[in-house]
Amino acid sequence: MTKNQAQLKCVSKIKKYLEEKAHRELVAIQNKREVETENLNNLIKVNDAAIAETRQTISANARDLQYHQAYLRSLSHQIQEQEEVIENIIDQEDDKRVELTEKTKSKKIIEKLNEKHSEEIANENEKILQNQIDVLAQRIKIVF
Repeated sequence: MTKNQAQLKCVSKIKKYLEEKAHRELVAIQNKREVETENLNNLIKVNDAAIAETRQTISANARDLQYHQAYLRSLSHQIQEQEEVIENIIDQEDDKRVELTEKTKSKKIIEKLNEKHSEEIANENEKILQNQIDVLAQRIKIVF
């Protein structure tokens, strides 16, 4: 194995590790997005239930209506914050996908360089072997 081949192999291992790391990070971000989406869905369900409860208690006194209104505003604010969190996570996920794609391309380029280098070495060795065979064949002709 030549020095160049050893270097390419080492770089290839590093690129593979970085690709796998980026993939793990992407999966973690996707899992986080799923959890946050579930939290958003729960908040929406609680908000819908609170709205339904408020409609059923329309005849309630003013203080109860103010309490429900403040509670609904609070839920609405939480829902907006949760939607922003999910948007940020989606942006992170998109960035990580781009990063993973770049790392995969980089790894494939290194692998192709390694294959090309191995083919060149094999071709050189084959030429050397063929030259040695030709020299032996000429010696045999000269002897006979």
